[in-house]
Amino acid sequence: HHAAAGRHRADYVTQRQMPTSQIVQTAIATLGFAVAAMAAIHAVLNKRRPQSAFGWIAVCFTLPFAGALLYYLLGINRVRTRARKLLKELPEPPCPTDYLGTAPPALAPLSRLGESVTGRPLMTGNRVDLLHDAAETFGAMIAAIDAAARYVHFATYIFDGGPLGRRFASALAGAAARGVDVRVLLDGVGDFYSWPGIEPLLRGTGVRLAHFLPPRLLPPSLSINLRNHRKSLIVDGIVAFTGGVNVRERYVDGPAERRMTDLHCRVAGPVVTQMESVFRRDWQFATGGAPERPGKPSPPAGSSLCRVVTDGPDGELDRLTALRSEEHTSELQSHLNLVCRL
Repeated sequence: HHAAAGRHRADYVTQRQMPTSQIVQTAIATLGFAVAAMAAIHAVLNKRRPQSAFGWIAVCFTLPFAGALLYYLLGINRVRTRARKLLKELPEPPCPTDYLGTAPPALAPLSRLGESVTGRPLMTGNRVDLLHDAAETFGAMIAAIDAAARYVHFATYIFDGGPLGRRFASALAGAAARGVDVRVLLDGVGDFYSWPGIEPLLRGTGVRLAHFLPPRLLPPSLSINLRNHRKSLIVDGIVAFTGGVNVRERYVDGPAERRMTDLHCRVAGPVVTQMESVFRRDWQFATGGAPERPGKPSPPAGSSLCRVVTDGPDGELDRLTALRSEEHTSELQSHLNLVCRL
């Protein structure tokens, strides 16, 4: 009799536990679906490229909780909102009408598209020199720093602390010692490519150093996909350099066949003001400082028509893609120096 009663109680407890277990499972599944749906809706509303949106939707619903977490960590562009705010606080500087350029008729549609997607006018009176040789490039950049009288604004993704980096650090420190406003903006992740880094060489020299979105443990912040790869040097608003060259020993050290090769440009003329505006906006974002406006455009230095097209990290890559989808390289080379890419 007691054994039968025990079995009866066990069957009763089991019957009570089964619905509870099913309820918990259903609640977890419902919560997972809701989280995945919220992440998917956010992707649809915020991703410009349909391929990216559909890809994240697939990830979110395939891995409801893990997919939503991945989207939160890697898929959300946290820079874009702040960048748009900064753009409102730091509008493009006014450009004198005599520096506004007019594209040749064959490239007028491309010129209109460029202004539409960038918000920057086409500017005339510029000179653009292509620099192929790394030693020549670095020499020209250091010479410009040595000649600086008012300010040096330098942004780079990687800044090695080796012999080449020490040459740059010496030039930057020398400029700061002359009373020049020297600012160096490094990417928070790109800075880890170099060991030892450049920061110890600049410490105590008067050079202002800032990092763009450095990784943090508290509060957690990694932002792997939100990096600043700009490489620009602006001196006194008169001459600037931009392109693909970082400050790395691999450009000048070792056998020629193993050296890195990138193209860089030396730019002079009114378009330097647009490059300056981009740097000041990035500097404000990295430091949290007050908005700054660049000075008046420098006088004409050549006959090239240019505008700056920024490339990331706040989703601006689509602008460059839009221009590339329309441009005809041969016509661009023959008629119009249109894009100084940053």
